[in-house]
Amino acid sequence: MILQPSISVDNNLLLLEDKKSHKSFLILGKNYVCYALTDQSSKKVFSIRYYYSANQVIGKSDFESIFKDMNVSRVSTFYVAIDTLKSTLFPTSMFDESFLHQYLENLCEVDQEEVIMKQNLVNEITNIFAIKKSTQNFLISKLENVEFFDSHASLLAIYQAHIILEHQASIFISCKDESFAISAYQKNDLVLHQVYEYNHVNDILYHATHLMEAKGWNINKLGIQLHGESTMTEHAFHVLQNYFPVVKYCIRISDIQYPETLSDQPAHYFFNLFALVKCVS
Repeated sequence: MILQPSISVDNNLLLLEDKKSHKSFLILGKNYVCYALTDQSSKKVFSIRYYYSANQVIGKSDFESIFKDMNVSRVSTFYVAIDTLKSTLFPTSMFDESFLHQYLENLCEVDQEEVIMKQNLVNEITNIFAIKKSTQNFLISKLENVEFFDSHASLLAIYQAHIILEHQASIFISCKDESFAISAYQKNDLVLHQVYEYNHVNDILYHATHLMEAKGWNINKLGIQLHGESTMTEHAFHVLQNYFPVVKYCIRISDIQYPETLSDQPAHYFFNLFALVKCVS
């Protein structure tokens, strides 16, 4: 069965030139793909696709139909962010390339079928992460000029712009079907960025409350913002709202010209995707 997009939004595609002068951004999870085609400046979005396969893992055969729908022939560079549980952050000033593998292997098991990569983030932070070699090789074979990122870490490039300064602390939660990421700030300072597997949204509530209590934050001065490609995002929103007084969805990222019909879709579904756009541009 051919995988069809759950959400499909286009804007002025007929105005695109045939030459490869555009950028493509992809977020890849176990059971979803989120995609955007932009102009060279990444300021204007021409096309958005969201593919969701529920309980089925998206495989190589599924990508054949996805690639046909991605205007691959029009794109010069592909930026691909992978959902990974194996990642860590390290101060760039202390980072040593020769210890790249050791930084991650000290925290988690990295097998021979995975490759360790890095990306530089805002505030002098280096992100170290692992992805499957088979995924890397497959995408390189299908797409030219591919750059890889950690989807969760790319969010750190945009979160600070969404901090509400009157809050003592801010917690951002990115929801997937099987994992979620918590990024916490005390004022403007990042104090935690962690990815967790989970079975129930109460696990998200547990980690948020545990963090608040461990840091001694006042619940009335704490703001929580959610986003995610998963329908679990809405469930988590309502669970957290029963405990915390300030819980909101992340608003749309500014400085990007979106297709008008995207306003009919939940903004939080594409927050991670456009955080990648801002991270790269």
